Amino acid sequence: MTLPLRRPWGLFADLTKRYANKKRYRFGGDGGRLSEYTLTRVGPGGVTPPTPDPTPDPPPPPPPPPPSGSGTYLLMPTTELVGLPNSGAAWNYVNTIANSSWPAPDLANHTSYHNMHCLAAALVYARTGNLAMRTKARNGIIAAIPTFNPAGNSGLSVHRQISGYVLAADFAELDGADDTEFRAFLLDMLTIRVGTHSAWGFIRETHRDSNNNFGAFAGASRIAADLYLGTQAADLAEAANCTKGFFGDRAAWSDFKGQKNSEEAGVLSWACVPTQAGFTPVNGTCTLSGINVDGAVPKDVWREGTSLTWPPTSTGVTYSLETIAGTMLQAELLYRNGYPTIYAASNQALRRMAGVITRSGNSGGLGWNPGQANNHMPWLLNRRYAGLNLPTVPSEMGRAFGFTDWLYAAAAAAPVTTRPFAAPVTTQAVNVPSSIDATGATDAQPAMQSWFNTVPDGRVINFPTGGIYRMNKGLLLQQRNNLVLRGNGATIQLRSTGGEEYASLFMLRASKNIAIENFTVEGNNPDTTNIFVSGNESQHVLSLNGWYGIGPSSYVEISGVTARNIYADFAYLEGRDTTSEPSRYVWIHNNSATYIGRNSVSPINVTDFWVEDNVFDKIGYHAFDIEPNVATEQVRRGIFRRNTIGSYSHISQFIGMFLGIWTPEASAVSDIEASNNDVSGNPAATYDGSARALNVRITSAQTPRLFSNISILNNRTTRAAAGPVVYALRVDGITVKGNTQPLLSGSFAQFDNCTGVVTT
Repeated sequence: MTLPLRRPWGLFADLTKRYANKKRYRFGGDGGRLSEYTLTRVGPGGVTPPTPDPTPDPPPPPPPPPPSGSGTYLLMPTTELVGLPNSGAAWNYVNTIANSSWPAPDLANHTSYHNMHCLAAALVYARTGNLAMRTKARNGIIAAIPTFNPAGNSGLSVHRQISGYVLAADFAELDGADDTEFRAFLLDMLTIRVGTHSAWGFIRETHRDSNNNFGAFAGASRIAADLYLGTQAADLAEAANCTKGFFGDRAAWSDFKGQKNSEEAGVLSWACVPTQAGFTPVNGTCTLSGINVDGAVPKDVWREGTSLTWPPTSTGVTYSLETIAGTMLQAELLYRNGYPTIYAASNQALRRMAGVITRSGNSGGLGWNPGQANNHMPWLLNRRYAGLNLPTVPSEMGRAFGFTDWLYAAAAAAPVTTRPFAAPVTTQAVNVPSSIDATGATDAQPAMQSWFNTVPDGRVINFPTGGIYRMNKGLLLQQRNNLVLRGNGATIQLRSTGGEEYASLFMLRASKNIAIENFTVEGNNPDTTNIFVSGNESQHVLSLNGWYGIGPSSYVEISGVTARNIYADFAYLEGRDTTSEPSRYVWIHNNSATYIGRNSVSPINVTDFWVEDNVFDKIGYHAFDIEPNVATEQVRRGIFRRNTIGSYSHISQFIGMFLGIWTPEASAVSDIEASNNDVSGNPAATYDGSARALNVRITSAQTPRLFSNISILNNRTTRAAAGPVVYALRVDGITVKGNTQPLLSGSFAQFDNCTGVVTT
């Protein structure tokens, strides 16, 4: 009997039934070995399909209408995609690929671009509703399935291609029998051997074990398939941990090659920590033999057996680019689907990985945009990391992703992060003494504070890469000037009780020209549900605290800090308490924090501040809370922009806001802007069960009227919430426009007793 071409994929062992008289390979019951059957190969297109039954399948249901602009894709909300341009060179290239004659599909060919052709057609359909493009994409996806041949490739070709087909299926809105067949195929790809490689022949196992480009592509396909199937929540969570572990978070995952077993000496010559106890697939910040290897992937940059040298070989850079391509797609899929802090993981690992390529090119080695397979990366990396500004060329198609100059074209117009004020002036670098316990075994705070007090102003203070410092209290910087605290990825285990005066890690009083950068901070707040713990509101990562009349601080910068499980705020900004003189000029940028007990940033008495390009998630109360405590305090000239906000309002005692501005007394708040922030929000606030998204509440009930010139611009969420989402009372000069907010009911904004309202 001859079977119809389209049958549910089912179990791999059923291949012999699906394609009679063909030589196939099946996954036997012997733990993963390949059993051989008869197979006919016809060039790169794969196997010869069987002849259809004389009785055709019933006609497919009519296609759905063109995209309506509601809902979301795996890569972005529908509203975002349909807002992309339908003209210009980048769009024309997508159209050209979609309408061209496509190469034959071949899941055994690791250089195939057929999946990208399917993606191009699916994107054209998603953007325009062109049903012919939808049909072409769907047919291409289904045609690829019978070309699967685990004996014909090492596994890399499947690792590379699956994610592209998943994205195409998502944008093409695969449904009916096609969707059933594709889903069964994906489930098989996640569970059976897909190639001959002895260690990396399975997608999941490869992601768990590989410390190079094999695992990078396998991880992208694993995450894409898990998301598309929608039934693999546990595996998706593990995959996210593998991604974090690859970037350097050994607490998330530490079972890669080089961690559970040995690595070649040449690989380890590139590693910051060349031991199984400390090795990470992506280097932390370090210098080896005078070479900056921050962000290098030792297993890839070592290719051709070349021990540490600079610049790396062209082969080493090429493989490093492949790893960036795969991990970048992993990150983007996770970022868009419940993991908003992934780009900030391990001190912005992807940004540091990109730095290796930049430094290689600047040193005469291979750099960015060496060919079609790699030209798509800078567009997305520039979009996610403000100020990165990697060189770009037309993106074309990569192995697993592409067309990024169209999908992320806004990167070209993204504002460049420039310094709002001068950096500290330093004349000498000093290292934290080795006599201070860097293992985390004992409380290092007394020795660290004592040594800090002896360091003159005008110094860069270097912490050792890999150092772990337990601090039962924080560090006080009082009346200090021109200091840079450079963490180099060192970990601070903050073990202060959240209610004591010196609970904050970095407490500044009457200090100026201070920069704090590249630390990992592990707090001791055990509550991951309510997150807020009453009576523990004093443990901040950064606290500007001018108590006892000592004075405010100014020209303070904190960047590259990753924090978690903090009792209070990431940053608390206050001035002198006795005369209410504000702190001034504060720049909080490119940090990430999760499980923040109270607020991400609390401006209390401060002027001229910038909070930008941070990732904050699992926030107990408010994302941003402007709240002067007394009438003489003020908050003026502040910007919250391009931040990624995950969930907030987990606290049971009160309702949380994306931005709250209020005061119990007649305090001045003026010239505040919240713009271009992405907010995931909370489907059900712990306090009352309401959905929280772009919720803003600005209430000035005092006389005289002291709230003025507040702007809420171009912020985005896909979380639906009940209106009014933005509420303002007694504000003179308020602009609310360009925001994306689905509504469950009511209107987006309500203004009571306000003047100078601008909404269009």
